[in-house]
Amino acid sequence: MSETLTLQEMFDRAVRGLSNQGWTRCTSDLKCVYSDGKGKHCAWGWVDQSLNKNVTGDVYELHYAGIGLANDLDYASVRFAQRLQSTHDFGALVPEKLKEQFKNLGIQYCLTWPEDVQ
Repeated sequence: MSETLTLQEMFDRAVRGLSNQGWTRCTSDLKCVYSDGKGKHCAWGWVDQSLNKNVTGDVYELHYAGIGLANDLDYASVRFAQRLQSTHDFGALVPEKLKEQFKNLGIQYCLTWPEDVQ
């Protein structure tokens, strides 16, 4: 199944998902993962929920390997997806700070914050 998403759609999915899990990281054995298999996802894991906890590598690697939604992204979109991933994986450990970092990412890309996320 092929699906082309705009940057705004990717951002909205990631923000809504992370908000629903309290702006916490998704880890397994202290490593960031796309899905923990228990309902939590990383930022890109919320965009592409077909990825399970056994999928590894960054979004660039997924793109070049033809895995999931990353396969259908153009170069600018892959770069943005990587920013979503790195903001989550290497961002603040404090939920409010992580949320702030995502707000700043949205501003950098001239994206709007989803109205249904406080």
